Amino acid sequence: MHSPKVLRHARACVFVLLIGLVTSTGTASAYAGQLGLAVASGYSGIASNTVLPAHGLALSVAAAYGIDDTFEVRLRGTWAVHPDSAGALHRFAPGVELVYLLDILEFVPLFGVGLDAPFSWSPESATAPWWVDAAAHGLLGLDWLPSRGWSVGVEVRPYVLFTEWSGDRGVVWVTADLRFQWLVDL
Repeated sequence: MHSPKVLRHARACVFVLLIGLVTSTGTASAYAGQLGLAVASGYSGIASNTVLPAHGLALSVAAAYGIDDTFEVRLRGTWAVHPDSAGALHRFAPGVELVYLLDILEFVPLFGVGLDAPFSWSPESATAPWWVDAAAHGLLGLDWLPSRGWSVGVEVRPYVLFTEWSGDRGVVWVTADLRFQWLVDL
């Protein structure tokens, strides 16, 4: 049996330890000061009441820089193809996005906004074989960081094509991707 003095000291040590853990100012910073190079593949969909093919495949590449432990800026390029019996619609969308990272250790929820200039072409179209839109998008995703050197994530981006408000080619475009990212400390 332990003496009351030893028990008091043990309780005091546990109390101090708990206070130290609760008030610790250390933060996780998985992306801060890192350059990320990513590739992604997934679904592409166009919400339209026209003859545009609705479903397709999206492939993306991106370069990202972790500004601090909560924000990342990304330069991206997405190519989507929407096959159809009448032909195919191709879309290449270069863009930039600002991403807010809820860095909570191994799993990182992320949110963001971006601006894009989608260039679309449909070689089979007789009226307008190509066109360029001005667009903005939102971003919702989740990254898994098994190490500081790479991550795997899922991301959904709904795009609004501002130049199509009065057009017939669809105002909303959505991509859902599985992304692999290599991270390098700078």
